[in-house]
Amino acid sequence: IISGYAAKNMCSCMFEAGRSQDFVAKTDNNFPPIDIATYEVDTIHKTVTASVLGLMKRKAVYHEDLGCQLALKNASMPRITYFPTPHNCPLNPYYPYGNEDPQDTLFANIDYKKLNLAVHNAFDPKGKDSLMTRALVVIYKDRIIAEKYDEGFDKNAPILGWSMTKSVMATLFGIMEKQ
Repeated sequence: IISGYAAKNMCSCMFEAGRSQDFVAKTDNNFPPIDIATYEVDTIHKTVTASVLGLMKRKAVYHEDLGCQLALKNASMPRITYFPTPHNCPLNPYYPYGNEDPQDTLFANIDYKKLNLAVHNAFDPKGKDSLMTRALVVIYKDRIIAEKYDEGFDKNAPILGWSMTKSVMATLFGIMEKQ
């Protein structure tokens, strides 16, 4: 489990998010027992093999547009990419349908001073790593009303969200489906 998790996470952070092996080892895979894993990284074939004390090696392979996945022992992994065809997509260029920066919108019922303090407090002070927040986006009435990113991250940085991502996406899909 340690080798598999370490390989998959290192692979995703390096080849999807563009982080260095050293950065990932120090910030993403730096907790017990994952921190005892060692890595063999092949940047040409975009693979990461992790092991603990040289035993139980697990290999993760990066697939363009699909991400990283663990390889089964002695299995060749085809590099096949299937793209979904979007249908009925609105032409709105702003969130939640597009990537353009939102138009300025101020809501009279929001205390922006308290909001900004809460956003600020969600991040660690310089030199600390207890909260480890990397990104925070506050959305209200389909508008981004606050956002902040940790050093080395921005709105385009891929960040692993694990089950959190599935839950948020399922909720957003349900809202959009109802609309």
